[in-house]
Amino acid sequence: MKLAFFVEGFTEQLLIKELALMYYGPKNLSYFLYRLRGGNKVAIKVSLEERHDATNTDSELIFNIYDCGGEGSIRSMVNHQRNSLYKNNFLRIVSIRDVIPLSRNQIPKLKMDFPYQMAQKPIPTVFLLCIMETEAWFIAETNHFLKISPILTIDHINDRMGININTVDVESIDTPAVTLNEIYSLAGETYEKTIASISRTINSLDLVSLYFIAPERIPCLQALISEIENC
Repeated sequence: MKLAFFVEGFTEQLLIKELALMYYGPKNLSYFLYRLRGGNKVAIKVSLEERHDATNTDSELIFNIYDCGGEGSIRSMVNHQRNSLYKNNFLRIVSIRDVIPLSRNQIPKLKMDFPYQMAQKPIPTVFLLCIMETEAWFIAETNHFLKISPILTIDHINDRMGININTVDVESIDTPAVTLNEIYSLAGETYEKTIASISRTINSLDLVSLYFIAPERIPCLQALISEIENC
């Protein structure tokens, strides 16, 4: 089975890779990480950034994960790759974007417009909207804070932030990346949208908890998990 994921950036690309590897195991999953750039009057450049081949020779599970370089490029990148994916027997396309940089009041329009403008042939395309951005999921995975710093206990975070991170609806947080940085700053640490900072956070996550427990609080994450498993 072959699935293609189109995401807006490095954060989502790395996260999907790690979740899929956790669930299927490196023996059973082959993956290809691509970087797509260009569009409009500039030819789209496709760069293979990383690949892994399953060691189980009987496995036919392949994930292509495309970093589209921004939420505004996802639709055009899907259209650019669609025929090639079809010719290579991909089963389904999954596209994911954050609400940010748009505001919360744009959610209904995004939910209506984005999938409507996505062609469904020759490959079905699923659209997932992350509210408000992927960093909300990191806040929900509370086990990772102590890996960032031993100071970041649940009680300390709750006391200083004025929220209960075990129960808060993380999709109600308007700027999750800012909130995540504020939590880290309680211990003199930072969260930034850089490869190094994103990688540190994702590598600190309890992936089992994020995969099996956090989705109960996060509909979009639950939908993503369902797509990963629906092979």
